[in-house]
Amino acid sequence: MKAALGLLCGAAMTCLATTSSHATTVTLDVLSMPNSQPASAQIGGREVEPRGSNQFATGSFQMRDVNSLEEFIAWCIEVNIPIDDAPTQYQTNGPRLAPEREDLLSRLFTGYADRADNDIGAAAFQLAIWEIVEESSTLVADFDLTDGLFTAASSRQAVVNRANRWLGRLDHFDPEYRINYFRSANSQDLITAAPVPLPASALLLAAGIGGLAMFRRRRNASTA
Repeated sequence: MKAALGLLCGAAMTCLATTSSHATTVTLDVLSMPNSQPASAQIGGREVEPRGSNQFATGSFQMRDVNSLEEFIAWCIEVNIPIDDAPTQYQTNGPRLAPEREDLLSRLFTGYADRADNDIGAAAFQLAIWEIVEESSTLVADFDLTDGLFTAASSRQAVVNRANRWLGRLDHFDPEYRINYFRSANSQDLITAAPVPLPASALLLAAGIGGLAMFRRRRNASTA
């Protein structure tokens, strides 16, 4: 659950900023890649080689807000741009992806964010994000890291296999996460995500059902 807790932390930090109509600037420092595996990628048949390496570390980023010192897990949405090692300014309310791609990313977080807390899972999750962002189609049936506009390979075949399996099941989940953005002119653009809160009416209904169930259990116990 390490990655899931981290992404919730990061999303909490950006919640007010992303719902505001004005951009907010934060300075973030990349601390580490807590989970990753080597991978390579192509877009339209052209190799993507950050910093001149065919195989590059693919996975989650442990980030820190320089001012608040809050740490969180983030994910890259620009496969062809390296992340800046130095503290970098990010805008938290910049351009968003197309709604259908946001929807698919939300489904990915809903279904599999809690499985991205190890090397294979984190690398697969990152490759799945890139497939959703870069592939020409937004149809789940067209998502395949071995075919299409965006393709990827890894020295651990389990990474590609797992990413393809997750991508093929996105329509099994509802989009229950809000995508939050960190946009930079000098570094990879990043995202975090947080569960979409239930409407107040739904919370009241859930509380009422829970109370009714408790009342029934108590009545049954007293009758027995």
